[in-house]
This record gives sequence, structure tokens and C-alpha cells, in this order.
Amino acid sequence: MLHVTPMKLFKVAYETVQKDLTPNTAITYKQIEGCKMMHRASHISHDERITSFASFIPSYLIKYVTTNDTRKFIKKINGSIQYPLHVNQTNNQFSESIIITFLSASIQELKKVLYFPAVQAIFKQLPLIIPKISTVLDIKSILNNVQLIGDSFVIFPPDLDQLILLEPTKAGPILSKSGILLHPVIMDIDSELEIGSLIMREAFSLDPLSCVYEPNMSKRKSLVQKLAKTIAQDTLDRGTNYLMCQYTLKNASIQQAGICAITSPPGSTDRFFGKDHSVAPIMFRHLGMHMFSVSKLLNRVHKQHSGQRDNHGYVAMLGSTVQNKGLGNAVLQIPEDIADQAKADFYLENSNTNNLKFYTGRGLVVQEEVEVKYQGRSCMCYAMRQDYQKK
Repeated sequence: MLHVTPMKLFKVAYETVQKDLTPNTAITYKQIEGCKMMHRASHISHDERITSFASFIPSYLIKYVTTNDTRKFIKKINGSIQYPLHVNQTNNQFSESIIITFLSASIQELKKVLYFPAVQAIFKQLPLIIPKISTVLDIKSILNNVQLIGDSFVIFPPDLDQLILLEPTKAGPILSKSGILLHPVIMDIDSELEIGSLIMREAFSLDPLSCVYEPNMSKRKSLVQKLAKTIAQDTLDRGTNYLMCQYTLKNASIQQAGICAITSPPGSTDRFFGKDHSVAPIMFRHLGMHMFSVSKLLNRVHKQHSGQRDNHGYVAMLGSTVQNKGLGNAVLQIPEDIADQAKADFYLENSNTNNLKFYTGRGLVVQEEVEVKYQGRSCMCYAMRQDYQKK
């Protein structure tokens, strides 16, 4: 199972599964294409043939839907459930949810294909809603503790364990080299963005490039934190910014996340470093007019070495507060898998020579070494790419 990158493969996956498994589904691609830019999805395939597929959308991201028909479709699903859905033992009322918009799976693969949306639901403490209109399966007869509310199957967070506690495979959690089971949580709510930016703040506190641009430690940490949160906020609709989190029975918390990745999937053609109008003021406060030369350099290197402009995976920032636990390999596995699905190159910039061995060990090759200078300080920055054709 792999996370399907929405812009490149969503329609292909949808049409394959619809044709092969559920020709009578009531949902059409046209009804949900308005949110394909921020659809999250997962699939299972055998011999390159997709056998199970699930797409989902957090209800709180409806503002990113681009067409009126699609807005009406999502609102109709929301409207079929009367909020508050449920009051749990802590008296927290649910006002948002993770909505499955299309689900096609064999009974044997159902739990596996629902793993990824279930991770989001349980760590965000939201119910998982599977409208009857989105699937031909009788979910209540297959899974435990499923409630039928209106025309939707609903699973509340305390009952999502059955979809989370899977074996560490591509259809489940990722096992780090130190034996830690990690779950990929998409950063798309403010508390997650805050934790991700704090991880970046500490991880980049001694980063050579950060030190060149801001020698003062306190100011440098502030700069990195603001940039990380802004870039993550500007790209959250893509659903490819992650925290890797541990999970124990009935205990889902992002507070202990030790690694964060801000990435762009194949199909992205802009916002690699966030939106200019939101990032520029942060850079200007620290670099003044020099920010224009920084932007020019980053754009030149990215354009020249990233591979196909509209078909490459990219890691804008990767930071960890825990070393030598295999967390870096775990979090990079996801965007690399997405790039492989799209038959795309995989690209990043690295300014820490201590990380070169790690990245080259994953198949990335230095394309150019760029010396970055500012006010008498300098460091080397390495443009690195993994070519899909050479795999």
C-alpha cells in the first residue's frame, strides 16, 4: 500500500478501481475532482495493478475545494451526520471528521487500505465517516464497533485501534531501524504545524546554512521556526507534510513526535518554499535586500537539478530531534514511495556535510555543490537527486 499523490495518480487509481471492482458506485470522479489537489488517498496494488483504493478528505479543509458541485457533495455528506456526533468519556464533542469519499476494497484488504485515513482520525481525535454512497461494502458487518448514523458508517477514535495496530509493512506502520513503530500523521491543523515548526527550530539550530544567514542562535531559531510553520501552512493542502508518531493502545499523541518532513509531491509546480508573499516578509526581517539573491539562488538550483519541473518529489525541510534511531529513513520512505509511483525523480538540498552519507546511502547523488556566502560567512550547499530512471 502506498499513499497516492493526488495531483499525479488520483484519477488513474480511481478509474482503475472503479472499473475493476465497483462499477455501480454512486460517486463519480467528476463529483470529487474539485478537491483532488488536497485529497488524501491510499491504495494497495499487486503486480502494478491497483486492487484496493480509499480516498478521504478532512471536513475542516472544505475551504480548499475548488468547485461548487464538489462543495455541495462534501456538504451533503457532512449534512447527513448531525453534529455533535458523539460525546466521549472526556466530554469532547466532535464537530469535524475524516470523510471517506471513495472506498473500494476486498474484505481481506479493507483494514490495510483504511490504515492511512484511520491514522489521521485517531491522532487528530476525529471520527472516521464512511458514507454509504462512497462504497458498496457493508462496513458494519466487516469491522467491529461501527455505528450506523443516518446514511453513514461511523467509527469513533476509541474504536480505531483495529485499523491502526497492523504489522509494519507498506500497508501499516513503518518500523525504524531501532525497532520503533511509527505512524505518518499529516500536518494540516495548527497544533501539528506548531509541533513541526518546533522540531525544525531545534533540528536546524546548528545547520550550516542557517548559521550563515543568522549567526545569533536565538534569532536563528526564531527564523527557522517561523519559516517552517509558514511553508508547512502554505502547502498543507497537498497532504504531504508529515510528523512521524508512536502509538500505544488508546494513546495517540503528536506531542512525542521526533521528526518532521515538509515535502511537495510530483505534480507540484509552485510553492516549493511556500508562498512568496508570506515567506518574503520573514526573510526580509533577517536578510534585508539580500533575500532576493537567496531566493534567486534557491530557485536556480532547484530548477536546474530537480528533474522534470512538473514531475519530481521534493523535500523542502527535514528535521529530527532524535538521532541514530532510523527516523530519517522512516519519514523519507513516504515521499520516496510517492515519487516512485509517479515515476518521478526525487530531489532535495542539503547544507550539512554530516548528512551526505545518509542521503547518498538512500540513492541521492550530488548534482552541484554551491558555496553560499553572506557577510563574511560561508558554507556549502548540495543539490541532490535520485533519478527514477537509474533505479
